[in-house]
Amino acid sequence: MIATKIIAVEDERIVALHLKQQLIKLGYEVPAVASSGAQALRDIAEFHPDLVLMDIHIDGDIDGIEAASRIPGELRIPVIYLTAYSEEATLERARATKPYGYLIKPYSERELHATIQMALAHREDDEAEQRERLIDELTASNLERGRFVHAASHDLREPARMASTFSARLAEAYADGLDQRGKDYLSHVIDATDHLNLLLDDLGSFARAGDDTEPSCWFSPEQTLNQIILMFDDAARSSGARIESTSLLPQVYGNRTRFHRLMQNLIGNALKYVPAGVSPLVQISAEQTDQLWTFSVKDNGIGIGPRHFERIFEPFKRLHSSSSYPGTGLGLAICRKIVESFEGQISVRSAEGEGSTFFFTIPSRNCEGLRAEEPSASGTQVRPAGLPDPA
Repeated sequence: MIATKIIAVEDERIVALHLKQQLIKLGYEVPAVASSGAQALRDIAEFHPDLVLMDIHIDGDIDGIEAASRIPGELRIPVIYLTAYSEEATLERARATKPYGYLIKPYSERELHATIQMALAHREDDEAEQRERLIDELTASNLERGRFVHAASHDLREPARMASTFSARLAEAYADGLDQRGKDYLSHVIDATDHLNLLLDDLGSFARAGDDTEPSCWFSPEQTLNQIILMFDDAARSSGARIESTSLLPQVYGNRTRFHRLMQNLIGNALKYVPAGVSPLVQISAEQTDQLWTFSVKDNGIGIGPRHFERIFEPFKRLHSSSSYPGTGLGLAICRKIVESFEGQISVRSAEGEGSTFFFTIPSRNCEGLRAEEPSASGTQVRPAGLPDPA
């Protein structure tokens, strides 16, 4: 256990020596004993103590109260004043520095220890209250920012889609009348509007990922996977992709739409990040360990270096250029927000050139194991389990 560090400020040598001996006897660490306000500030800056015992009346240009008022606020070091007497004006100055206690000389060892412990406990309460207040402020700020991003992306989505639609119609109707440069320009416009629509969709999904606008219910991940595979059907056929469920998936209680987006992002990445000429293989499974269900999505793609494991779940962090693998850098950040909304965690195990396996957990209380003799598996499609909702 790390001892509490206390700096004593006392200009009477014999009193200072006795105070230091008392503190050490009580189990505290005393890195310095200062005899002036200026020396006290230097020692505090050097040792960053957990508490300061400050004599109010010390010699020099800086008395104890002035020294306490100059301690940097970000250090949050509690001060206990030591005094034999003080007139009302001095006490008023001392109160303005918001000390954590007073000790009237002479004081007993028991009084010294009790006052220090009360001050330390008071500081812990203050820090806990400040942390709670900061968390509340950050939560409110994140919610407000999420609402703004959602509203902005929603307002921009319609004109972006109109630009995409009319660019495509322009290409169909007038492409033959354009020279090569005109065709290239039009192709750039179409690519740019498609990318803009993708970005706006991901921004909206990121902003909504933690919202509870849809009521929770029991649903089958097998059915969700079936819907996702239909979305990827054309790409799967052209690339020879296979998506398999290699073990029984449980029924899950929660937001079905969010889970759909989670699996869509993970499977979409698994199909996208593959070496040239390789047919994608995605294997999805789930198993129960302790109080958690752990879902895994395994691919045979290009893999990820360990140094990037944390970075890839941050918004707008991309490991590859958009020309190689187009995207917004929000997909895995959305996944993390969704998994956290299910009270779970997400992680990855991977190596460059060896594929990746993404894991996410859901508490067992939010899952219901399926009862069947054989796991479902398929080449390009996962069949729904078709079980009724758990009672």
